[in-house]
Amino acid sequence: QTAAAVGAGTITDAAVSAGGTAPTTATVTVSTAGTKVTGLVLEKMLANATVQLDATGNVEVKLAVDTGLTEVVNVVTNAITATDLGIFKANNIETINITANDTDLTKTTVGTVVTENISTNTLVIDANKATLLKVDGAGNLTLTLAGFSTEVATINASTMTGAITVTTNASDTGATTVTGGSANDTITLKGANDVAIGGAGNDTIIVSGSAASFTTLTGGAGID
Repeated sequence: QTAAAVGAGTITDAAVSAGGTAPTTATVTVSTAGTKVTGLVLEKMLANATVQLDATGNVEVKLAVDTGLTEVVNVVTNAITATDLGIFKANNIETINITANDTDLTKTTVGTVVTENISTNTLVIDANKATLLKVDGAGNLTLTLAGFSTEVATINASTMTGAITVTTNASDTGATTVTGGSANDTITLKGANDVAIGGAGNDTIIVSGSAASFTTLTGGAGID
């Protein structure tokens, strides 16, 4: 596993215009290292690479080999709470695995009740060929699909212990099935034939927009 230094610019397997070491191993972790990234392109990444986002910024991943079949990239959200991580762009990649880390170590005490706080990050996915977004982790995540992310059939957060807030894409002509985890999730369906499965938490499920029709809502085990 190799960590690449990050700044605005382009990193390829042959040259680094932003400083640091070019990614050449099978799994590469790229960290924004707590500084704002205004635009970074990671070119010629190998399959199953991991991008860790620690601060606000827009990051694009391009694979070295595009088989057109089942390319996978991994994204870790690892910023302090209330951070808008910007846009993660991954065209021609079918599966994106997202792990939402809980970086908030603070607690809130009300009387004798002590509650551990949970960090919340916001991320936009721009992925024209992605069909599966798999989300897990103990952090809270607000996830939005950009306009060109029209092939997403499944958003599976069933193993997530943090809360997911997600909105499907009204421009997606196919059905999208969203499955929540064990926390109190918020799922908004905007596309035709979309499906929401709330999971174990006390979930909020919303149907919104003129394109939303023939949707299927399943609350799950919680009070929804």
